[in-house]
Amino acid sequence: VADYDFSIAENHNFHFMGGYQLFIHDYSYVSASTKNLYVNDNPSLNFTSDPLNKSNNQYAEREMMQSYFGRFNYNYKEKYLFEATVRSDESSRLSPNVRVKVFPSFSAGWNVDRESWFGGANGIVNQLKPRISWGKVGSQLGIGFYDFISQLTAGSNLQLGDVKQTYMLQGNIPASEIFWETIETRNIGLDFSMFQHKLTGSFDYFHKYNRDMLVSISLPATIGINIPKSNDGEMKTYGWEAALDYKDKIGSDFNYNVSVNVADNQNRLIQYGGGNNIVYSGINNRVEGYGLNSIWAYKADGYFQTDADVAAAPSYSKILNKAGIPGKGDIRYVDINGDGEISAGNNIVGDTGDLVYLGDINPRYQFGVNLFMSYKQFDMSVFVQGIGKRKFKPSN
Repeated sequence: VADYDFSIAENHNFHFMGGYQLFIHDYSYVSASTKNLYVNDNPSLNFTSDPLNKSNNQYAEREMMQSYFGRFNYNYKEKYLFEATVRSDESSRLSPNVRVKVFPSFSAGWNVDRESWFGGANGIVNQLKPRISWGKVGSQLGIGFYDFISQLTAGSNLQLGDVKQTYMLQGNIPASEIFWETIETRNIGLDFSMFQHKLTGSFDYFHKYNRDMLVSISLPATIGINIPKSNDGEMKTYGWEAALDYKDKIGSDFNYNVSVNVADNQNRLIQYGGGNNIVYSGINNRVEGYGLNSIWAYKADGYFQTDADVAAAPSYSKILNKAGIPGKGDIRYVDINGDGEISAGNNIVGDTGDLVYLGDINPRYQFGVNLFMSYKQFDMSVFVQGIGKRKFKPSN
């Protein structure tokens, strides 16, 4: 890593940084074993006469990744701040034609409290800095060491006569077309402090996009070989975070500090290979267009109380094909699509019959409170955390 700082006319400050990173992972092992030894007092791999009693195994994995990166910083009188970074990553886990990808990012901030016209407010507001940022980083999570190469595996479960035969097979189609997953983040925020820096706080609102996520493709088993993953997924996560901290002292010996933080985020699976549009009653892990772990259920409208209610009820045969159902005392479900029966339609997005989307089970409004007090040589701290809202699907 090398960096360089300089200033122009005292007020324009520049910083340049550049570097190179090389990561090498090399792991291997060899094992051998034998059984039915002549004697057990002096174990040796050679103390057996039948070759079928001997076995050995060898494994190796190797990975290399190199990166070039650079950063540029500029500020004017510590008022206006700007930073830009760029990095180029190359991974041996990917096919040679898609190994290299460039990921840029930038951020900017404004120290409003350093403006001359802000001086009158400095007695109350000591710091006020709005900021924005945008950036991309790469991920190779889920990609094996040699997924892009045709690989052979030895098998021995083929028996001809009385002897098991060893053979070679290709168990996977090489994933020569998979490439980097890109994680893009957009953020706006505000930092502030007040009352001689006793009260400090921050707020952030963000959008994060996981683009080109690895997706498992489902094909009929008659293809006879495992199918590689593809970069056909995209997910959006968005939310906000807020934090407040207040510290002060009473007299010369009693100090205290109170901090509070609250955060909320949601997600939406924009795309997942085009095949995850199946919807069932209950919790669905992945449904395109909805949050992860989405809840789908039939909408209830009280209970059947009279024979007339039962006579006018839609058919329940698609969800519970049993004589006498529905009957008095049973839950009355709403026939959302008006087809005269309670069902999940074709169980796909756009045709879910009478199923209704009720949200997801992901936690909302996560919060934490930290209290610290000290008096001379004694101190005490209290920490509380929790979740403000969460939906769940009880068992039937």
